[in-house]
Amino acid sequence: MNMAATFRKQLLADWSSLPHVILSNILDKLLEPTDHVRFAAVCKEWHALATDYNHTTQRCFKVHPMLMIPSESQGKRKLYSISEQKVYNNFELPQACNSTKRCCGSSNAPGWLVAVDLLGEHQLSTTLVNVFKREVTPIRLPPLYFNAESHWFMVFSPKVILSADPIANPDNYVVVAVYDRVSRIAFIKGGQTIWTYLEVYSFFTDAIFYKRKVYAVGQWGRIKSFDVNSKPVEESLLAHGRYRFSCHAHKGYLVETTKGDLLHVRRFLKQKDVPRHYYFHYEHNEFWTESFKVYKVVFDERDESIVEQVELKSIGDEALFVGDNHSMCVLASNFPGCQPNSIYYTDDLIELGEVRLVDDGSINMDDIFSLIKLKDETISNGPSDMGIFNLEDGSITQHYSLNPWHRNIPPAIWIMPLFNGLG
Repeated sequence: MNMAATFRKQLLADWSSLPHVILSNILDKLLEPTDHVRFAAVCKEWHALATDYNHTTQRCFKVHPMLMIPSESQGKRKLYSISEQKVYNNFELPQACNSTKRCCGSSNAPGWLVAVDLLGEHQLSTTLVNVFKREVTPIRLPPLYFNAESHWFMVFSPKVILSADPIANPDNYVVVAVYDRVSRIAFIKGGQTIWTYLEVYSFFTDAIFYKRKVYAVGQWGRIKSFDVNSKPVEESLLAHGRYRFSCHAHKGYLVETTKGDLLHVRRFLKQKDVPRHYYFHYEHNEFWTESFKVYKVVFDERDESIVEQVELKSIGDEALFVGDNHSMCVLASNFPGCQPNSIYYTDDLIELGEVRLVDDGSINMDDIFSLIKLKDETISNGPSDMGIFNLEDGSITQHYSLNPWHRNIPPAIWIMPLFNGLG
């Protein structure tokens, strides 16, 4: 054995024999999953320590959402790390994630997303795909009934969420779809062969699994709960009245905080370079997020009805992630570069086509579809309305900027990585 090889062997032995207290302190400072992977690759001793550390500290639940972005290669998508500001060019996503399909990320089942595509007339295919475990076979769900013509697919494709990891819970997970032109609800349980369709027409824009039930919210602030485990399904209107708020929102989201509270997030748009008093304008049809409002949903402990929704001017150290994904929340202090008291958003408002509403509440919901029919094209600025909204001062900054060629493509989405300390 030459001198260089002897030195390397001696150096490796010295690294592997470092006290566990010191190594644990090092792991405490490594906030990025990729850094833990590099740590575990040093030697067998460090690999075992990293595995034990992450299982003990539950670091697998402290992962920063990643952004799935369009790629310059036609029909491809790539992953982008917000905290690292890095595109993972060498990470190849499954074929089911190609850009001709609409995808929706899930936070209850890290690593999973739902790919949706046209299957035939009035039918959609829905496939559960694990992005980070390529050895896991995609789960093809039964066709989902789609009550619209095929050219409306990109406009009204469903938002789909999962209750749990299908691998860990093969017979005990639920898939919920918010779908169709009137935003109805459908669900299916693991192992079932047909969807259960709930005939509710409340223009829902988001849903969440919260405390053993499904909660859904629409643009007008009405919140409903569904007990999908009851027969028949129990439905409860928790926020009463036709208009819960005096102002129409373009999107409503439901997010569970790291403390277990339920937040109602409302998103408002403005039309670019058009006077505020104009409701619609077809020649200059670029619409951008203007602001968000966040409300804490307060429940009555006796009957689980909603007592009130309290507007929050601050969410503290929390950061919310909304878009074509299961709305999620993380503690910003766990991740370098993550902005606290902020909402990270992607463009998921394509369903209004070229006609995006800018309304003070005086426009009736029933008018929306007659306006949509006036134009049958996609929005001119593409799905590029993305950014970080700061709740404290109302400022908006960018987390990722799409290139000009990113027009008429499915939007970027948030996805929760799978991390167990081993990569």
